[in-house]
Amino acid sequence: HDSSLLNNTITDVLHRFKVKRHSSNLEAFIKVVIEAKSYYTLEAAEDYKFKLPDPHLLEGVKIKEKTLLKIRKVGFQYPTQPVQELYDINLQVSLSFRVAVLGPNGSGKSTLVKLLIGDMDPNKGGEIWKHPNLVIGYVAQHAFHHINHHLDTTPLKYMLWRYQTSEDLEE
Repeated sequence: HDSSLLNNTITDVLHRFKVKRHSSNLEAFIKVVIEAKSYYTLEAAEDYKFKLPDPHLLEGVKIKEKTLLKIRKVGFQYPTQPVQELYDINLQVSLSFRVAVLGPNGSGKSTLVKLLIGDMDPNKGGEIWKHPNLVIGYVAQHAFHHINHHLDTTPLKYMLWRYQTSEDLEE
């Protein structure tokens, strides 16, 4: 969660999953949502360079602006919780987007990602549509069984290894 990395990488911010999407990098977003500065201003522990490769077009997709993922009015509540976790989430993503899901602990970031990758289904309405050839890479924050054999490498090298073929080598 380095601010410089986010600022140079993302094209959109979903802040606390409000219906409004901010089409901007992190620096421009913080100028509009001033209260967000305190928890999005982070520094890297060391100098490094990180560049996401340009995405390849998927079979059946001719332009990077074509929608590959759509979320419409999605809601979710954990069965054991008295309060709904996510309300009326709307999102549309294409290959031209770099999206960061940001928010404080407990705001529903992991829940949203689990819905996106299909580990869970919306249970309070809405729908999620993904292009049939779309692969979403994800490493759960507590997925120790995935990283046990990669403890001698950096997170970046692990991700590059895991998705080197555009398929998830851990599945």
